[in-house]
Amino acid sequence: MEAPSAQELIDSISSAVAAILYQQPPRLSVKGKLVTLPSEGSAVVVGDLHGDIESLELILRSSGFEERVMGGEGLYLLCLGDYVDRGPGQAQVLHRLLRLLGSYPGRVVLLRGNHEGPADVPFQPHDFPMALREMYGPAATGIYREFRALCDELYTAAVLPGRVLFVHGGVPMGVTGPLDLAYAHIEHPYKESLVEVLWNDPTDEAGVFPNPRGVGRLMGPDATDAALMKLGVSEMVRSHQSCPDGWRRTGSTMTVFSCRLPHYGNSRGAYLEVPLGGEEPADLGGCVRLF
Repeated sequence: MEAPSAQELIDSISSAVAAILYQQPPRLSVKGKLVTLPSEGSAVVVGDLHGDIESLELILRSSGFEERVMGGEGLYLLCLGDYVDRGPGQAQVLHRLLRLLGSYPGRVVLLRGNHEGPADVPFQPHDFPMALREMYGPAATGIYREFRALCDELYTAAVLPGRVLFVHGGVPMGVTGPLDLAYAHIEHPYKESLVEVLWNDPTDEAGVFPNPRGVGRLMGPDATDAALMKLGVSEMVRSHQSCPDGWRRTGSTMTVFSCRLPHYGNSRGAYLEVPLGGEEPADLGGCVRLF
């Protein structure tokens, strides 16, 4: 897909920020940076993309997202973060998602990933600024400034009450209830909740451990389940780690990875289509769509 012009990219960022601030709240249940998903319809859930525009377009075609929304179906697109860095189509992925958000406010929920995290938490590689310079020359500085402002407006988490928490990385160790997620961005950096939402990883071993990434923690099934109970849900869907088969389970945690760039080593990509209604929790394994 051809890259957008500098002005097209800037305009898509501006329209997306306006949609998040002014158009989404009347259509979605939003408190702070926590979205409560509706109890009917279904959600297409997308993991890390990292500039993989081909996988994004395949997911949109395979799920029929735009056609189904325009046809009046109660369908939502929920993306779990990490839209830029590493891949060849970073500007294209960002522009496509932001255009969808601007076109279907209230139907597109973009969560913050660690690659869209707060500026005071550095990470490597962060090659998006370089990719912008190569494509847009002197205009790259202004585009990146607008992008950083957008990152601060992205949602921290989404919840399907009584059932599923959706985040990029994991649930914070010290979480006491949903408000800790809703206002984690305000309490940063005095509390670690935002950093842990974006950076935590699951582990099979019971307990809580330092994360080899150097940021966040490893959370065992016992610690994760205790935190999920305080949030009133029984399962968590997150991204943040590549999976050989596109997805995997660790206890009550499902990881879904939608990027198929060669250097991640996964043979498949995956997304979910999760029913939002019904009295019983959905079998998340049955919601997986491989490509």
